[in-house]
Amino acid sequence: MGFNLIARANNHGMDYGAEMLFEETEILDKAGFVHAGAGRNLSEATMPAYLETGGGRAALVSLCTDFPPHCPAGEQRRDMKGRPGINPLRHDVRYVLDAESFLNLKKICTKLGFKKGIGENNIFFLKNVFDLGDKSTVVWKVRNSDLDRNIRTIKDARRAADYVFVHIHHSTNENGSPALRIQHAARKFIDSGADVIIGDGPHIIQGIEIYKNKPIFYSLGNFFYQSETIKRFPTEFYERSGLDDQATPQDALDMRDKLRTGKVVREGIIPSRVGEWYMRWFETIVAVCDFEDRELTELKVYPVWTYHEHRSQRGRPMLAEEDNGKRIINYLSQCSSQWYTEIDFKEGLGNVKL
Repeated sequence: MGFNLIARANNHGMDYGAEMLFEETEILDKAGFVHAGAGRNLSEATMPAYLETGGGRAALVSLCTDFPPHCPAGEQRRDMKGRPGINPLRHDVRYVLDAESFLNLKKICTKLGFKKGIGENNIFFLKNVFDLGDKSTVVWKVRNSDLDRNIRTIKDARRAADYVFVHIHHSTNENGSPALRIQHAARKFIDSGADVIIGDGPHIIQGIEIYKNKPIFYSLGNFFYQSETIKRFPTEFYERSGLDDQATPQDALDMRDKLRTGKVVREGIIPSRVGEWYMRWFETIVAVCDFEDRELTELKVYPVWTYHEHRSQRGRPMLAEEDNGKRIINYLSQCSSQWYTEIDFKEGLGNVKL
């Protein structure tokens, strides 16, 4: 089908442990894929992968910003073996509360019996620290060790390759836009030598920014999204849906759809695909970038639609028909307008004005 580079850093990268990661590596190597973003230790997970082509040498760096705590790879020491996992870009979060909110949280902690966590200017509650400040806000700060490590890797790849691709898997979805921390990271990576930033993870399209004549695809959406033909699920998948041990995989998938769309309400589960957002999960794009001497000269965007009424075919990408394609490109253009990126729809595809 033309795929040759595989980005492996994502929040499901360690779902089935190190054994899965090693088996995945073996499968990809046997198939002849060039892959990056996961490995036996942090150094291996961070390393760029290189693809030799007739048009030059391409490098791929793959990283993930949002993941469970068991996912990141660990570095080796002279006295300790490294830990398998993915290449992380961690952010530390700080919660700031104004005086009134701080006092209210203090009262809540006291009533619930969490007095030990109450300090003069901060409160430790539910594994988070809340600081007293002028106004209530959430502050994200990138983990400098992760940022510096990935920047070193990108700079190294820049010296060894003609083109450098950086993949960022993230889950930020703020009204359809990427979080500022993702935007800042993407631009830093281009400043460090990346030619293209490829984002995914939010499951919906998030727009295109042209920064220093380099494209940033904040989220391409779901391309192959065939999660409804999986043959087996673990016990927890059924329990979370309130199903017993007699339920089948299709029973579980039916219930997951009802929970996601809000048709069935369960405590602790927030509907994530209500209204128009349900169909957004089936929209994606294929972008074709033309470069001359590392300068972007043309960018075409092909609209892709993956929805099918029947579950057996759902999630299979197909070029969108005219009307649907125009709707997808118009939405992409709307998402991209905050960076003044203009996209014209003509003859079934989008043309980005450079």
